[in-house]
Amino acid sequence: MLKKSSFTTVTPLPAGMTRQAAVAFLQDHPAMIDLNPLVTDRQRIPPPSSAPADERACVWYLVTDRIAYLPGGLASGSVSYRCAFLDLAGVGLQTHCYAPMGVDLRTRWSVGGSAPGEPRERAELGIGAPPSGLYLREDTELRCSVVLAAFVKRTLKESHKRLVESLTRRGAREAQEKTDRERLLLGIERDEEKARRSVDREHKKKHRASSYYVQREAEADRRAAAATATQAVEYPRNANSQQYYSHREEEHGHASQDGRTSLHGMHVGGGIGNGYDGYQQQQNKAQPQYHEAGVGRDAAELP
Repeated sequence: MLKKSSFTTVTPLPAGMTRQAAVAFLQDHPAMIDLNPLVTDRQRIPPPSSAPADERACVWYLVTDRIAYLPGGLASGSVSYRCAFLDLAGVGLQTHCYAPMGVDLRTRWSVGGSAPGEPRERAELGIGAPPSGLYLREDTELRCSVVLAAFVKRTLKESHKRLVESLTRRGAREAQEKTDRERLLLGIERDEEKARRSVDREHKKKHRASSYYVQREAEADRRAAAATATQAVEYPRNANSQQYYSHREEEHGHASQDGRTSLHGMHVGGGIGNGYDGYQQQQNKAQPQYHEAGVGRDAAELP
């Protein structure tokens, strides 16, 4: 006589486990099959002709178990059966196993709960789900004889325990790998920042040195240009001043010939030269505002 049993098992997942990692593990078919402590072999096979229509698109496996018929391993043997696997996107895995001796096993594995940063999932009554964090949920529907029911449930419980242990190890490994990646990236960023600062310092040093020499060269060019401009300046004399100095030189020459010595138009004896007086009268008529200038004055100082 077949007996139908339905039960749900909920187990919290480790804090370092993400929803994506847990779902990915559930959809790893060989790993899930190997969780059964009785499995000795597995092979992928095409869907059997007797498969229901809704299971023909599933992935099928031929699984071999070693069964002990008597306590202590006094009598044992191997049995093979077929299982259908269907991945549930973003949720988990659904399986249907057609085991020997009329055992029909349907199981649905899913990841429930809320990870940090996710909206809180509405709690379901009667399953013992944790108030926070992610958890693994296993919904099982078993059809078998009353004699085999206890044995099958015990085997399923052991498989579930091993599944949680495997997920815990994977979660710890992934958390460590994530930490290592973050540390590596942080170290790379620090090295890049140090290199960037070193380049900036070298650039600033070169810029300061370049600016200093550019300023020195500009100052030297400015001074050279100023010196060249100063040397090129000429102070022109007007025609009247040139005529005056020319006349004075002629008068001085005549005075020397007559035996007189003059200085600035003065006789040694203290009188004013007549020749200069005549010239002065002519200059006053031509230029009433002309003032006498000594020979020693520069032309630029003339009014």
